[in-house]
Amino acid sequence: MDGSQQAPTQQGMPGGGGFAGGPRGGMRGGGFLPGGGLTGIVTTVLLVLTCIVLAISFYQLFRKAGFSGVIGLLMLVPVVNLGVALYLAFAEWPVLAELKRVKMQLGSLEAAQATTTAVPPAPAATAEPLAAPSA
Repeated sequence: MDGSQQAPTQQGMPGGGGFAGGPRGGMRGGGFLPGGGLTGIVTTVLLVLTCIVLAISFYQLFRKAGFSGVIGLLMLVPVVNLGVALYLAFAEWPVLAELKRVKMQLGSLEAAQATTTAVPPAPAATAEPLAAPSA
């Protein structure tokens, strides 16, 4: 190589940001979001609040269905949540199984009472002689 050829420098690159291009002086503002650090903080707070609300909601949903509420927390895990949702949709809910059991017990109890309960006897008629009309 002779001295007439030189390696490209930052100033010689299109965009002036080094070999990858981009803004001069590199990335400023504290992140990839416009607005800098405050936008990142607000976004993080909103994300955390959303996760908390979802965690409480899924916990209550699974608990009311009769499952362990901890299973509902798995809904926050990506990809696992698909399996958990399918499990919730197709598994027999403990609450509904208990309801079915109670209805069967009540039905058998009512049937047993219907067969053992006799019709109460009619009140006995009094056998008093009719009084003769007085003259």
